[in-house]
Amino acid sequence: MKPQNPNSATQVVAESIRSQLGTEAVILITPGSPKYAVVVAQAADTPVCSAEIMAESDRRLADPQQIERLAYSVEEAATALGLSRDVIYDQLRTGRLRSLKVGRRRTISRQHIDDFLADG
Repeated sequence: MKPQNPNSATQVVAESIRSQLGTEAVILITPGSPKYAVVVAQAADTPVCSAEIMAESDRRLADPQQIERLAYSVEEAATALGLSRDVIYDQLRTGRLRSLKVGRRRTISRQHIDDFLADG
């Protein structure tokens, strides 16, 4: 993929969007060959994002363990809490641990787990 020419039409569009929104910077991702092109329009007084910040962002996206989960399956909640599946299902039956049913799947949100732990 070739780097974008700063005077290209997409750069002009990105700069126009940035100025209309009144933001310091905007990233415009356009479909193309082979995958996509990224065009950054940035105000002159905006500091450039460091390579370390970009690398950390890429690392988090690449590693699913780094992404903070919002909900868990019964098995995942059991593992996270250090309990067995049977204990989790028992707590669900008694109402001490709440959950959501999505289709046939039961999910336990982080908020449900936090509430369960707070009630002790």
